[in-house]
Amino acid sequence: MRILIFGGTGYIGSRLASFLVSKKYEVGNVSRRESKISAVKNFSINDDLLFVLNSFMPDKIIYLSACFNNEDINEIVNVNINIPLNILKIIEHMEGVEFIYTGSYWQFGDRSVPHVPIDLYSASKKAVLPFLDYYNNYTKVRCKEIVLYGTYGESDGRGKLLDYLLNSALSNELVELTEGNQKLNLVNIRDICKAIESIILTKDEVKFAIKSSEEYSPRRIVELIRKHTTLDVKFGIKPYRKVELMSPSYPDCYRIITVRDSLPHYIRNRLNQE
Repeated sequence: MRILIFGGTGYIGSRLASFLVSKKYEVGNVSRRESKISAVKNFSINDDLLFVLNSFMPDKIIYLSACFNNEDINEIVNVNINIPLNILKIIEHMEGVEFIYTGSYWQFGDRSVPHVPIDLYSASKKAVLPFLDYYNNYTKVRCKEIVLYGTYGESDGRGKLLDYLLNSALSNELVELTEGNQKLNLVNIRDICKAIESIILTKDEVKFAIKSSEEYSPRRIVELIRKHTTLDVKFGIKPYRKVELMSPSYPDCYRIITVRDSLPHYIRNRLNQE
């Protein structure tokens, strides 16, 4: 099977590409940077889309590319909406290509204000869904959506809260946080890759969400870290974001893939390895 990943050099994309190559899939990457995985065939995000698709001839396209910068509305619309729609328009004339779009749990809003995206990034992700419905119902193109919650894992250089706390504990640095009562749903990247492969092979369903069996607040994560080492944290120093997702909302019409929580195990291993 030939799988083309848009955004195959980001954290999730690179780990997914490595996983799929290990499973003997033929993998392509469309990104601003070339994949360091020798078996991956690289294309530039600036290449003509028709050229890319005709050159690689994918069976599946996984769209992981995303713009998160809420100050750049043009790039948000281009990366999160325009490019996916242009891909769909092209594969409408290709036989048997499946398009898999990755959404964000932010598009479902907070449980206190359900179904309302919390920023422009998540609003743009939600805006693509009616187009996927159109292609699924009125064309031969098959589309799937995968909603991702928080991710973590080895060699994560994105500066997410979990790694920030772990690195601060290892370097004995003071951490200043918000009140830390918001809930996070965090899934290990290894489980994300396994779940995505199962979705690739699924034939009868089109909407999926990958989540952990457990939610954690920053306060609780700090408690987990303190079981193994000291961590100096001052809560309430920083304000919450203008729109803070305090409690994730879970969709009704999606197949929820619930992954067994492994965060305490990951924290213990990270701290013991350093």
